[in-house]
Amino acid sequence: MILAAAVAAAGCQKDPLPGPEPVDPVVEPEDPVEPEEPEEPEEPEKPVPADLRVAYEAKDSTYFGRTAFAEWAYDLKDPDMTTRTFNMFLQPKCKDNNEKLHLRMKDESGAGSPEWGYWDYILHYESTDARGETVLLSERVIFPAGSDFGHRAKGLLLVNHPTICANAECPTEKKDYLFGLASLDYVAVFPDLQGFGVSRDRVHPYLCAEQTARNSVDGLLAVLHFLRDREIALQEDRELMNVGYSQGGASALAAHKYLENNCSEEEKALLPLKASYCGGGPYDLELTMKVYQETEDLAYPCALPLIIIGMKEGFPELMAGIEPEDYFTEKVVKGNVLDWTRDKEHTAAEITSRIRGASGTHQMAGMLSDKMVDPASKEYKALAAAMKANNLITGWTPVHPVHLCHVPKDEVVPYANAEKAMESFAGGPVSWIANFTPLMPSHVGGAAGMYLQLLDGFSE
Repeated sequence: MILAAAVAAAGCQKDPLPGPEPVDPVVEPEDPVEPEEPEEPEEPEKPVPADLRVAYEAKDSTYFGRTAFAEWAYDLKDPDMTTRTFNMFLQPKCKDNNEKLHLRMKDESGAGSPEWGYWDYILHYESTDARGETVLLSERVIFPAGSDFGHRAKGLLLVNHPTICANAECPTEKKDYLFGLASLDYVAVFPDLQGFGVSRDRVHPYLCAEQTARNSVDGLLAVLHFLRDREIALQEDRELMNVGYSQGGASALAAHKYLENNCSEEEKALLPLKASYCGGGPYDLELTMKVYQETEDLAYPCALPLIIIGMKEGFPELMAGIEPEDYFTEKVVKGNVLDWTRDKEHTAAEITSRIRGASGTHQMAGMLSDKMVDPASKEYKALAAAMKANNLITGWTPVHPVHLCHVPKDEVVPYANAEKAMESFAGGPVSWIANFTPLMPSHVGGAAGMYLQLLDGFSE
């Protein structure tokens, strides 16, 4: 295994405390007293069973003061206007949370002004790919830390990133407005997912639900292992919160489904899911592609190569003998659109511009080959089967609460996804996020609105 040595080292236990010195048997006390049981050293965290231990290696780490953290996570100097807009609203929320957390830590520590901040770590950990083979993945872990007193975070927070195309955009490579969620007093976990970070040379299985969820759950188990090795304890009644928007919304729902339906009782006990917050996600790929076909001006055509390349990676048996190039017109193939999607050097905006320029249209029909739209072709059947296998809203009903939000005029992910999810999950603990207000009536505006609301805390 890639990190077998790390596992062996992490599995080492401290030597047992030495026993009491032997008493001279000739001298006995007149009134013998029952010796007190030696106190057990406090366990910093429940141990991860040997068969669930995920090999990991801690890489880079940085410590931020509580004020510096908000300024680092929300750098207002970022030239991107969307990011600057997000930061103008999100940075003050993050700073407010820091002050609330400061009062809590002050009370816990008994100190007038306790010294505390945030630790930011990069972890590499092992998981499996679609073929069941070992793959090394990466994630960022951010958590508040008290100094010289026993502050315990509320639990784990899985933060699923939105669609990214360039490796430079993944959580371990750049600052992100999502990092401020660590100010809610959780150990916040930001997986890169396969294809980014340490695994950037691998194909990204875009929207492949089960693999994405398995990789994220392995990342959470690696974090538990990491925390125990560093004697960092969580609250006794700790919980797992799970959030995401756009691709992240689908990833969050995939993780929710996987935790409830695929995990063992031991894993569920280690990762006690409380609720998921899923926004603007493509939960039904077949429905999403159907709406795309009927759209005159496709706002996000870069999703087409991402989906097809992803399905090929995630379902090698279903897609055997078929290449992503088979689904696109000759113009698009010669325009290097698929090469740009695979190389992780280009952003979604750049790939969108490339596919429109190569095809000469803003409509999906003009970008795809005849095989893609012919229900009798093997290419059509294979892709349809793969997308059906990734449907996140049929065949099950959530047990733990799922909170949804979606902008009705979403130009990127059809609103019908959320409507169908609410219909399919009727009778389960599924609801709209209360008082959800997008910053703008758009996909990006919905993301900002959801995260602004989450920074006020999770609803009970």
